[in-house]
Amino acid sequence: MNDDKVTYNVLNWGPCVVQVKVSDDFKNKLLSGAESARAKKLDYTDKLAGIIKEEYAYEKKEDYLPEVAQCLGIYDVAFQRWKSDPYERKPEYMLTALWVNYMKQH
Repeated sequence: MNDDKVTYNVLNWGPCVVQVKVSDDFKNKLLSGAESARAKKLDYTDKLAGIIKEEYAYEKKEDYLPEVAQCLGIYDVAFQRWKSDPYERKPEYMLTALWVNYMKQH
């Protein structure tokens, strides 16, 4: 992973929502993986509650862990500031699924 800085904003209403702008490298990695999942027809619709016709599982979700971990680290910091209370114990995260939704207008 490169040393690109991550840009983010925290929306101060309702639950803690963090807007993250990822690097072009990560964006392209996600898009490439999504197209590969689509081409291989790695259907994921039976595991999701929505009614989107094209939902595909990424083939090797662990390949995305470094970038996802960076985003979760940013969320952790933002959440602690949002609730004005540092963690007693930092939470542990596990990437159990990674999928893409191909949505269409209307």
